[in-house]
Amino acid sequence: YCLSFYFIGFIFKDFTPAGAKLDFFNYTWPAIQEFKRDFVNSIIYYGKFGDASYPLFYIFNSYLNPFSKSIFLYHLSSAITGLITFYIFALAIKKANNLNNINSISLASIILLLPFFISRNYWGTSSYLAWLSFVISLYFFLSIFSYNINDKKKLIFCTLFCFFSSISIYIKPVFVFLPIFFITKVFIEERIKI
Repeated sequence: YCLSFYFIGFIFKDFTPAGAKLDFFNYTWPAIQEFKRDFVNSIIYYGKFGDASYPLFYIFNSYLNPFSKSIFLYHLSSAITGLITFYIFALAIKKANNLNNINSISLASIILLLPFFISRNYWGTSSYLAWLSFVISLYFFLSIFSYNINDKKKLIFCTLFCFFSSISIYIKPVFVFLPIFFITKVFIEERIKI
């Protein structure tokens, strides 16, 4: 049901809450177009855009997102990214709770009902990419603390966790809480071992 609501919501995205539509037309789309026109001045005068995000999001969407040529394609790509985020979130839930696929997907589908998540994915504001990298870092965070992996895999997962959580923080600083939790968890576990 949640997937149906997600698709229906995308069709009627003009009515989504959370101010994403205004953010898109006031900040996101003009900044992406400006970055395409003049990268150097866009970086130098980044503050003129008035967005609370860092420029990585705009650099990515201006130069690496092939769908940023039109508003419709851009919105479609960000909505698909939301579905990818949902899928990775389901994998993370499965890893954390040892659930079967149906239960993991059912539990993860709650994210598809969150107004802040769906409106940002429908409109493609900076949070949609931060959500994706945050959920990927959550997956690697849970992988680090799996009981059946060796130290080499833990190091790889830790590196990937640091990489993706850094991306999410650099796109949207509000996503800093997972790395803080990770550091706290590591310190507590190390203290218990001593």
